[in-house]
Amino acid sequence: MREGYRFVGWDRNFSEIKKDTEIMARYELVPVSSASVESSSSETAVSSSSGESSSSEESSSSEIVESSSSSAEESSSSAESSSSRGELKLVEPKIEQSGNAVRLTFDAENADVETVARVVVTGENGIIVDTVISDDVVKGGAWEMTPAPMGKFKVELTLDDQKQTVSFESDFEVASEIEVRAESWQMVSLSALDRSSMEGDDDASFYWWDEHNPVGDYWQYRAFAGGDADATRGFWYGTAKGKPLVLRESTGAKDSEIVWELDSLYSGWNLVANPYGWYVDLSKGVADDGSEVSFWRWNPVLSEYEVPTVIGPYEAVWAKASHALTWRVSAAPVFGIAESKIEPGEPGEEPRKKNLMKATDGRTPGNFALVATLSDEYGKKDSWNVFGVGKPQSLEEPPAGMGNRVSLAIRDKDENGAKGVKLAKSIKAVEDEYSWTLEMSASTARDG
Repeated sequence: MREGYRFVGWDRNFSEIKKDTEIMARYELVPVSSASVESSSSETAVSSSSGESSSSEESSSSEIVESSSSSAEESSSSAESSSSRGELKLVEPKIEQSGNAVRLTFDAENADVETVARVVVTGENGIIVDTVISDDVVKGGAWEMTPAPMGKFKVELTLDDQKQTVSFESDFEVASEIEVRAESWQMVSLSALDRSSMEGDDDASFYWWDEHNPVGDYWQYRAFAGGDADATRGFWYGTAKGKPLVLRESTGAKDSEIVWELDSLYSGWNLVANPYGWYVDLSKGVADDGSEVSFWRWNPVLSEYEVPTVIGPYEAVWAKASHALTWRVSAAPVFGIAESKIEPGEPGEEPRKKNLMKATDGRTPGNFALVATLSDEYGKKDSWNVFGVGKPQSLEEPPAGMGNRVSLAIRDKDENGAKGVKLAKSIKAVEDEYSWTLEMSASTARDG
């Protein structure tokens, strides 16, 4: 038996043993006693055992040191990993506007899931927005305010990953009025008009189109004498002095939709408007019954019509319907629209002409398209007149515009040889001979 220990029993109990079995004895340490040699010997054994224990402690110490060292290495590795992400960066942050809708977009480099993006908007009266973008911004993010209040504002975007902070600042301004040129007419919505600003003003004229009555003050136009007005109804606004239309704060919602009830009791033309202060994509709209609807907008600079793909803030357009229908489009704002004003003779006119030339496929033998333009010495013109050969199609010209203008229209004959409707586009099928009649007019006498 090992010195300094005493036997206390076996590791198992047996009532009967029928084959060779290995049994282990169990011992316990004898308590130390200074009066006994055995104790002394035992003490020696204990000391020896303590030495072994010391060895065990060394082992334990070694384990602790190694573990601590390993932990330190992991911590160091983690730090190196954090460091290896590199410098936190904001990439291509920019502010975009669509009328009174404002959007901030950005990409991020070396951001992690803990990175927080904060947006603060400050105006003349202090902070109006202080918010954190809730989405993950590891690869970037976006923030939008629709509608934004009128006035001048500063936007500050901050990225913070608790180790580094980067910021971006920019400005934006929301107009409080619609600019209007002197001696011009404009197609608008009155949904956000501050009516009090127009009281007692003899310079302002408003007209609307009555599709339910063929006789008005001027063709189907009726003078607007005030009162309630449907937010989606369009109006012609004319001013000799160029007085702007003063606006109220907008309360529109980008998640809603614009609904136009179109009719065709007489002409099929409906003067409809965007009641919101931002651009809306007309190409995403649809009639409830799937019918085709054509649109025209008025360019107040050139005093001529254009075919739009978007409708501007508080802008009105002509909608042509072949029967009564409901037309819907999402009111979500469209960003990235160039808000340039094309002046007569500027390069911006060429792209518009190229778009007109797409009316036919010029690659097919025998197909062609021509664009006819009428202009005067005052810079007024009508350049949306396309005729040619290809897949048969036509586009009816909208009602005459208001104010100082010139007009050029294509007149096709009906089956009886009489004058047909005025067309802005007339593409005929391939034949041996072709002829088109062009009709010119102007609001007043003038030289070409």
